[in-house]
Amino acid sequence: MWLLEWVAAPPHFRARPPDVQYVKVGESITLTCEADGSPNPTISWFKNGLPLDAASQLRIGSVRQADIGDYMCVARNREGSVSATAKVIVAGEYLVVYSSEKKSLKNVCDAGPAVIIVPPHNLTKLEGKQAELVCEARALPANITHHWFHNGVEITQLSWLDQRAMVRKDGSLYINPTHAEDSGLYSCEVSNGIGTPETASAYLSIEYPARVTYSPTIQYLPQGLSGIVRCYVQASPPFTRIAWTKDQRPFDPNSTPSVVTLNNGSLLFQRVSHEHQGRYRCEPHNDHGTAGPSNEMEVLVRGEWPVT
Repeated sequence: MWLLEWVAAPPHFRARPPDVQYVKVGESITLTCEADGSPNPTISWFKNGLPLDAASQLRIGSVRQADIGDYMCVARNREGSVSATAKVIVAGEYLVVYSSEKKSLKNVCDAGPAVIIVPPHNLTKLEGKQAELVCEARALPANITHHWFHNGVEITQLSWLDQRAMVRKDGSLYINPTHAEDSGLYSCEVSNGIGTPETASAYLSIEYPARVTYSPTIQYLPQGLSGIVRCYVQASPPFTRIAWTKDQRPFDPNSTPSVVTLNNGSLLFQRVSHEHQGRYRCEPHNDHGTAGPSNEMEVLVRGEWPVT
């Protein structure tokens, strides 16, 4: 009489893909993932978190730049699961495999140009806070130089930014503190002297409380005609409202006949009369509040102007 005993066991890898793989453009590669367990594990593959149609072997034919990414193999049975990730990087015409276990490069065929493996991403920061844009690259040889550009101009040429910006050893750009004018497109360029430098870009948006940028001491309105009292505003995100005062009292344009608030925050007086004369202030607000009211602006009404 035979007695069969079945023992359950979670998956464990028998073969797994390399952690990092540099590969020649146009060639084909195969990533292998095999696992044992009881019951037998199923193998699933994912690229950058999205499922792929593959089993124990994943073949990438005629590799292109679009094939760069993280390929994760998951072995799963009802007792548990294990996963392994292979980072596939297109690096010129050469193939390098990095062994995380031996902490060394192996199968080095030749040198290759620098390749960005972690590009910068769009970032939003509050003015006065620090900002960091990453730009991680790999190359053989590894003498990588990083250059950062703001709206196409290298940051070392921008005195207003260069004093607050620093390129760290890992290639990331660190800005502290941030100013409103730091907003813009930042580009990271990497090179090791081989091939064409590679570039990746991202937008940095600096937000701040709404503020008045200019307060005319005197503004004139033409009696009997339409006229505008201007409030020059800068805000990120855009202002949501503007509070007005006239002669140190709250002034609500929405409840004042023939006065309209324009999209830029200024006031349109559709038919000016002497009652509109006075001393005005505007105070813009956005999601971050306000930087304060404008200086006092004296609005004077002049006699009816001739129509030309």
